[in-house]
Amino acid sequence: MENFSVMMAVCLLAGLSECQTGATQPSCNPLIYTVLKELGALGEKLAATARALEETNKRLEASEKKLSALENSAEYQGRPRIAFSATFSTDVTIGPVTVLYALVYNHVLFNTGGHYSPVTGYFTAPVQGVYYFTFTSFCWSGSSGGGLYRNGNSIVSWYGNLNSSSRSNSAILQLQVGDHVNVRLWENQKISGHPNNYSTFSGFLIFPV
Repeated sequence: MENFSVMMAVCLLAGLSECQTGATQPSCNPLIYTVLKELGALGEKLAATARALEETNKRLEASEKKLSALENSAEYQGRPRIAFSATFSTDVTIGPVTVLYALVYNHVLFNTGGHYSPVTGYFTAPVQGVYYFTFTSFCWSGSSGGGLYRNGNSIVSWYGNLNSSSRSNSAILQLQVGDHVNVRLWENQKISGHPNNYSTFSGFLIFPV
């Protein structure tokens, strides 16, 4: 702001100097007043912007302090970290199956805590809490349908019967310790794997209860 004030003073002095050397020009004084008015308005805008930036910086600093305090708190440090994401490892098509078929996403992308099993396809809740689950499905041709199951009970589903169809769904569940969650393919349905990981199963703990 100090530099801006200096610039305003220099511009004003330069304008006055021109008026003194060319006093016969009747438009000199109005021009100086117009420039001065515009510079003053610009200075006010810059001052307002500077104040707004200062307030924003203060809020950011306050937010950073709160986040740092939360991360260093005993509650945050002791919170279990549970999350997983898995997919099929090869370009294969499963089905049409003749039974309600438990899918095994055997290619693990992420599995902190190790509570998802790439052998059984089940996620087992290690703590009582609220969890988020999501899945995507892909099928080259024919019909594809199935759903997310908790302890053998259907929660949310997907279905599609177009060539190269892709579907997804998700759910938030409150689980007890030992509850099982997995994805199952319905009877007479299909699902396809792909190197681009079109079919996935993921979940994480939102908060313990």
